[in-house]
Amino acid sequence: MFSQPYELPQQRQVVVLAPAIYEAYVGDYEFAPELVLTVTTEAQRLFAQLTGQKQLEIFPESATEFFLKIVDAQLTFVVDETGKAVRVILHQGGIDQVANRIAR
Repeated sequence: MFSQPYELPQQRQVVVLAPAIYEAYVGDYEFAPELVLTVTTEAQRLFAQLTGQKQLEIFPESATEFFLKIVDAQLTFVVDETGKAVRVILHQGGIDQVANRIAR
């Protein structure tokens, strides 16, 4: 009846990170001129909000890999030699989209 087997999303495990790591990721990342991902921190939790969408908590799998629980999407933060994020990669639906950090 079904030609394609359904693949379950990967089971993800949350790890505990130092608050300083979250601070290095706070900022704005531009996918397109009108499409910006804003990353914020509050009460030792990290949040991401894409232009026009709700703010969602993101959960760490490692020091640079994060995931959302509400949708099957992951974020990879690319850091410089100081540990500050310079870009983020959104992995969703089999597509990887890169957004560079911007100054606001």
